[in-house]
Amino acid sequence: MSSSTQNPSNASQCVKPSSVNSDGLRKLLNLVNMLASSPESQTVSTMLEEIVHQHEQVHARDEELKKAQDQVLELKERNRVAIEEMFAANESEKATQKDVPDRIESLYASVNQRDKRLTEYYKEVQGLASK
Repeated sequence: MSSSTQNPSNASQCVKPSSVNSDGLRKLLNLVNMLASSPESQTVSTMLEEIVHQHEQVHARDEELKKAQDQVLELKERNRVAIEEMFAANESEKATQKDVPDRIESLYASVNQRDKRLTEYYKEVQGLASK
């Protein structure tokens, strides 16, 4: 056996586990209570609450920013589509205007041809009337 277990003075220093647990627990609770009620811990608690509040505000603003960015992207897409549609309409109009001189020339030719026929009919009518 070791000398510490045989020495009667060491035996008096041994404490029952239940008394150590309750004394230690009581001391721990007193310490926690003292720390919780101290001005420093209240300041820290207030700071932590403010940090949480600011974090929530940042999150809310991030959501607002994302929504605004989505709206900007949607507007850009609408503008892109509108520009493409206007470009297509412009190209169609340019093609139509390109054909206009040919169409005008064709109409002049038709009018000249009709005028010639009318002149011929008029001469025939005059010839028949003079007979």
